[in-house]
Amino acid sequence: MGIKNGLNKSIKFLLSLVCISLLFFFIYNRQTNNNLRTKLTVYLNSDNEDVKNLNIILKKKDIAILYICTGDYVVFWKEFYESMEEKFVPTMKKDYFVFTDSKSIYGDKNVNVHIIPQKNLGWPGNSLYRFHMFLSQKENLEKFKYIFFLNANVICKNEINEDDILPKEEGIVFVKHFAFYNKPNTKFTYERNQNSTAYIPMGEGKYYICGGANGGKTKNYLKMCEELKSRIDKDDENGITAIWHDESHINRYLYDLDKNNIPYKLLEPSYCFPEFNLNSKNFPFDPILFYRSKKKYINVKKIKGSFKEMQGNNKNNNKKIHYS
Repeated sequence: MGIKNGLNKSIKFLLSLVCISLLFFFIYNRQTNNNLRTKLTVYLNSDNEDVKNLNIILKKKDIAILYICTGDYVVFWKEFYESMEEKFVPTMKKDYFVFTDSKSIYGDKNVNVHIIPQKNLGWPGNSLYRFHMFLSQKENLEKFKYIFFLNANVICKNEINEDDILPKEEGIVFVKHFAFYNKPNTKFTYERNQNSTAYIPMGEGKYYICGGANGGKTKNYLKMCEELKSRIDKDDENGITAIWHDESHINRYLYDLDKNNIPYKLLEPSYCFPEFNLNSKNFPFDPILFYRSKKKYINVKKIKGSFKEMQGNNKNNNKKIHYS
């Protein structure tokens, strides 16, 4: 019986190696049959432990995924992780840097899940100071080829391949905001306080991008984080909070890239697809990165306040907070 069990294990292991070898052969062969590639990819994403471990070791490229789930937001993590593992650039190895105050989260024993203890900074601190959080892991992040940040409530609805999302000549990847993709720039909710480092003059700016999905080549992305951290710190010193916090600052960064003719990759609102537009006839996009309705999971008003209270201190009396 022992010999038979040993043979079965050996056969299973050899089959795993054969399947992985075939996958690599098909990936590098331009004449690959798409159906066979799909079947092999499904197999490599199975629950077989030998396959999982070999999959992690042998994938040749790296992406760092940045994820913040402090407080109640931890409820979004499991579905996020599972959908990203299955559908977000499945040809590449992904590591997750999870900034959380939770003692444990789903999959925290997995080798590609890295827990970063993070104090709950409340609103808007958990959003505004994300670049400070990311840079606390700069040394670890520099080991990766690409970095992406996505909002906690995202799930990857459809498969995203390398060509779909990874920059080539560009350095940074941005996503058009679903609410402004077809609006003139005079309707964009840029920061209009001239004393803020996020300020953009009325009538200027090509696009309004969402703050909840961005990424790029590691060197370029960390450079952006350094710059935006510095600008947010300067606003802090002057008692200013930009109207839409980190999103206002990242829009100003895009504005500066355009001013200096620096190329970037710009994705359509399919990569910022809110659940409330799912059945809308007036929203001509299919969901790729799907933003689940937060109010189905958590009490958003309790966390952020009313719509007006969510905004920076040029619109209301938000108490000034500082990152620590």
